[in-house]
Amino acid sequence: MKTQQLIDSLLTVAKDGVRSNIESSDTELLPTMIVLTKDNTYEIYGLAADKTEIPKLMKMTLTQREAKAYVLVLEAWITPFYEEASRYNWNIRDMPDDDKSEVAQAMLVTKDGGCTCYSVATIEHSKNGRVLQEWKDGVPEKVEGPFIVTDW
Repeated sequence: MKTQQLIDSLLTVAKDGVRSNIESSDTELLPTMIVLTKDNTYEIYGLAADKTEIPKLMKMTLTQREAKAYVLVLEAWITPFYEEASRYNWNIRDMPDDDKSEVAQAMLVTKDGGCTCYSVATIEHSKNGRVLQEWKDGVPEKVEGPFIVTDW
């Protein structure tokens, strides 16, 4: 398979893994990075570290593995109520249930192109467990933050 085909399939692999994990377990997703190495192989890394250490861990792994691209998968809480969130010191998970949503995020980043794809899916809760809704693509140019490592 050619490098571009492998890069293109990274996001599909990540989304399938998220759905499987969300719908088979009530525990939160471990931040996970799927890396396409210089040898065109996939490697999966669970990023079990303090939030402030994850970007350094990512950069170190991407550099050591001479990565061509990666997908980062995260579970997060989001809200449209920014003023209310500030009252909770931005700990959105502590806000009332009606004011927040639980989501899974997948971001595809290439060495030379930055964030090329961003997808998000809401996680609904039912009596049978968690259910991942349909993925929606966002605007990758607007995706930024400490977890988008582009300089490796």
